[in-house]
Amino acid sequence: TARQDSISPVSETLSRKCHLFVAAFPYSGYFYAEAFIDEKMHSWVKGIADSLEYFGGVPVILRPDNTRTATIKADRYEPDLNATMGELSEHYGTVTIPARVRKPRDKNVVENSVAFASTYIIAALRNQVFYSLDEINDAVSAKVEELNSEPFTKKEGSRALLFEHCEKECLLPLPSRRFELFERTVAKVAPDYHVQFAKCLYSVHPKYIGE
Repeated sequence: TARQDSISPVSETLSRKCHLFVAAFPYSGYFYAEAFIDEKMHSWVKGIADSLEYFGGVPVILRPDNTRTATIKADRYEPDLNATMGELSEHYGTVTIPARVRKPRDKNVVENSVAFASTYIIAALRNQVFYSLDEINDAVSAKVEELNSEPFTKKEGSRALLFEHCEKECLLPLPSRRFELFERTVAKVAPDYHVQFAKCLYSVHPKYIGE
């Protein structure tokens, strides 16, 4: 289960708001967190890819929130995935089923993980000054390792031990290459048989002029 939440770092003179991506497993509560400067598609995809590599495998089902980075249209029963999430799912050999609208049970794992991360990561780092995103993520990574390994208070073991013993063996293997995000656009071929993308011109065969 994955979601992004907010964290406010950087310095007293030029502070910049960051967002905390959190992915967690439902049974163990074993989780991954990473800070990003925004909640755009590039950050969302990187967060998912990084979390899967951290977990060492791919769950049979990915259940993100009904965010615009995951869905085209939010629907209570069958939300439409955007093209990128569909391609990501196919690449990792998994299925993405977004959390249903107004269904707290679908979101309780990540909601609890976000609350846990907010309390024990954001609060713990709130008085520190960071000068780069890498610095923030080094600190976040250290807290994630600490919290996943910390013994439970009301039962035996830890998040890491419970994940290793009960959930990791159910994961699908990671592909040989991680998913790469690419941009797509529609362009009409100009009379000089060029198309423009990201302020650059690319030539195509003259027979495609006007198409």
